[in-house]
Amino acid sequence: MISGLLLFLVSGEGKSGELTELDDDALSGVMAREGIALNLEVLINATQDNAGNIIPDICPSTGISGTPDCRFALQFNSVDNAWLVVKDYYGLMSLNEVRVDGVRMDSTASGKCDADCLSRFSGFDPNGKPAIQLSYDHSDLGASESFYGDAELFLHAGKVAAEFNDSGTGTPGYLRDMTPGSAIGLLMADGPNGIDGAAKIRFDGNVKMYGY
Repeated sequence: MISGLLLFLVSGEGKSGELTELDDDALSGVMAREGIALNLEVLINATQDNAGNIIPDICPSTGISGTPDCRFALQFNSVDNAWLVVKDYYGLMSLNEVRVDGVRMDSTASGKCDADCLSRFSGFDPNGKPAIQLSYDHSDLGASESFYGDAELFLHAGKVAAEFNDSGTGTPGYLRDMTPGSAIGLLMADGPNGIDGAAKIRFDGNVKMYGY
């Protein structure tokens, strides 16, 4: 089961209160900013409690052992009866308050695109062109204050194993537990909750996207 939440927030800087009519002179002195902040959260076979712990869902029982686990499987074209099965799989990914603004590209070249790079744009000059900017706002943080709340990432895969179809019963390999060992397991976690909490990430700088 995969669940997600996408929340759009419109932010503005200025004073709130009654609407007041402004003449041209007063309006010319108003300074404000409008933009969009995006929050994205994707939960895969899991929930997150108030303490930040990642709690796996209770998935349907699969396989001969009847052990509940969440899984997904890959089958390759050249091998019809075998599956690569990721078992006990759950995770979380979230992006918090990604700022989206309409801006213009810098009026001068950045120097990061050499002649070969420029040739791929067929002579297009991006300087000063309209663009969409993605960024995070850390302006309210102190100079020495650390902050790692821009994104969260957690991924758990108990084991990865090859399973084969049972031709006698017709059971597909992705529902079987006939491989006792595991080729690999994966855990991506961090933070104050250790192995039960998501890794917290900070992004600095910005990304600008434009068309040509």
